[in-house]
Amino acid sequence: MNVGLLFGSFNPIHKGHVTIAKYFEQLDVLDEVWIVVTPVNPFKEKDTTVSNIQRLEMCKLAVSGTNIKVSDVEFEMEAPNYTFVTLQLLRSMHADNKFSIIMGDDNLTSLHLWKNYEDIIYNHDIMVYPRGEGIGENELIHNYKRYNAPLLPWSSTSVRELLLAGKDVSEMIDHSVQTYISTNWLYK
Repeated sequence: MNVGLLFGSFNPIHKGHVTIAKYFEQLDVLDEVWIVVTPVNPFKEKDTTVSNIQRLEMCKLAVSGTNIKVSDVEFEMEAPNYTFVTLQLLRSMHADNKFSIIMGDDNLTSLHLWKNYEDIIYNHDIMVYPRGEGIGENELIHNYKRYNAPLLPWSSTSVRELLLAGKDVSEMIDHSVQTYISTNWLYK
């Protein structure tokens, strides 16, 4: 089975994340898409992140009713969570699966800075979607394919900022996620 992995902090997950996951799920080259919730991203500050379990629950709510899976595989791993270690673990746990990485073009430009990026690009296909202002390139990485996935103007940072300001985010996040955030007093 070919599984596309969409890694992220998902702090919180928004409709852009779900739209990307659904887009890749519909491609003939993938059998499944998994959202992999990352506890500690080595490139991000962790003090703005809600708990692992809360982000996992929001992801499950956001993809409820779809065939998209949500994975907590990194929760028991030693921090920081390096993608190449997660991929090694997933390959050992699911030896029959082929794992591809789904990433925005902004991540492609910095992929060569990831720990053991050579292992990642040697063992996995890289599926790139547009994100942000321009299309990122990386002359060191050659085994990626671009996809014309929808480009939505939201980021988790912008959602958090609007939530902190008490603004309406119903266009950006699923109603069930918004209810979970409100009920649990997140991003206040």
